[in-house]
Amino acid sequence: MTDLWPPFRMQGASGELQGLDIDLLAELSRRTALRYQPVAARQ
Repeated sequence: MTDLWPPFRMQGASGELQGLDIDLLAELSRRTALRYQPVAARQ
């Protein structure tokens, strides 16, 4: 992920990524058994 775009990509209080994009990746993972690990890009 290159940057934060609320409500699509946000960083939670403890640093984890959250938002619609992250939820979509989780659903794709659940349906396809592919595993995604979103990570924040360094600025």
